[in-house]
Amino acid sequence: FAKPNLTITGSWFGTSGVKVVVNGQDISSRITQQTDNSISLKGNKKKLNLVKGANQLVITNSGGAAANFTFNF
Repeated sequence: FAKPNLTITGSWFGTSGVKVVVNGQDISSRITQQTDNSISLKGNKKKLNLVKGANQLVITNSGGAAANFTFNF
């Protein structure tokens, strides 16, 4: 997390239509760029729903495939 941007890297995201949920809140409207291998979001910690400690991340691509992750902030 490099304020105010969060970049998520991985694979099989698709080039559009991804849904990003952090700690139960859909933050997909914060996506500024999406490729098959990365998703960039813009916003401060509050707007991205990030909390100190463990954060739950769920990414769902346009095909409906979902991936769950936990990361510490």
